[in-house]
Amino acid sequence: MIHWDSIKPIIKKEKRFLITSHVCPEGDALGSAVALKLFLQQIKKEAHVITEGKYASQLNFMNKGHFRSFRSDSPEDQKFIESFKVLFVVDVSDWGHMGVLGEHLRKIPSTKICIDHHPPKGPFGDYDLIDRTASATGQLIYQMIRHFKGKITPEIATALYTSIITDTGQFAFPNTTSDVIQIAAELVKMGVDHYDVYQKVYENNNWTKLKLMEKALKSLQADANNQIAWMKITDQMYQELGAPFDDAEGFVDQLRAIHGVKIAILFRELPNHQVRINIRSKEGINVSDLAKRFGGGGHPNASGALINGKLDDVVHDVVEGAKQILNSH
Repeated sequence: MIHWDSIKPIIKKEKRFLITSHVCPEGDALGSAVALKLFLQQIKKEAHVITEGKYASQLNFMNKGHFRSFRSDSPEDQKFIESFKVLFVVDVSDWGHMGVLGEHLRKIPSTKICIDHHPPKGPFGDYDLIDRTASATGQLIYQMIRHFKGKITPEIATALYTSIITDTGQFAFPNTTSDVIQIAAELVKMGVDHYDVYQKVYENNNWTKLKLMEKALKSLQADANNQIAWMKITDQMYQELGAPFDDAEGFVDQLRAIHGVKIAILFRELPNHQVRINIRSKEGINVSDLAKRFGGGGHPNASGALINGKLDDVVHDVVEGAKQILNSH
């Protein structure tokens, strides 16, 4: 259980707060950040969200001017982030997953408060408020707002609901608990139009995303007697289509849904010889250990890592590691 009162004096004393998350934030990261910002503003604090990397266009409905995109070559942005004494980091507890923005923020002598549900590699900030049993970081932000007697407005509720449904796969993933389902029900009572959110997140694909899927499917491969399915997206594919990095959100889950597949892997190439891997599993296979081998982590059935190396080399090494995981299961 998280002891929220540990940060109560900081919230009471300070007037300005900066909020951030991992590179290319997805639904849980953005929803948690927006809800936290709105809560802080509700108690008469100044709060800002700064992000790095593109996010899926389906999440634009949450923006409403809430996000500021970090530009590493901007002296103005550097001065901006240095002006805050308190930094909230949500949905990530690894500086290596926070890009250039994370490198800058880590050096700034601010009080750093981490709120996350992913297993940490080790100590991260000054206050590490981490609960691995939570289904989503949005669930923790909900608990925090409730603890501090904040009001869950319809806008806050919508942000939190979005974070929960995206990280639980609409309550289908193994990380779904009765607690998070009850919280989602409460959020609907507080004003969430759940069908509207569903349509915006899951029935709002653009043509670019579909064309990216088309290109990615051409690389689809099966290994270990069809128990491993993987595909890759090159940086060139992204550039040709002008697609944001997170347009591939959900692709790996399509692979896991294939009959007989126990481990699904999506490889996404970044510039400068980096590769983001997303790993999913079923039938009780723990892939978090596989992600940890490559400097990442996550949950037993949903993990990932950011790896330095050439795409084909990374594909070979990770697939071989997945085979070992299967053989030892």
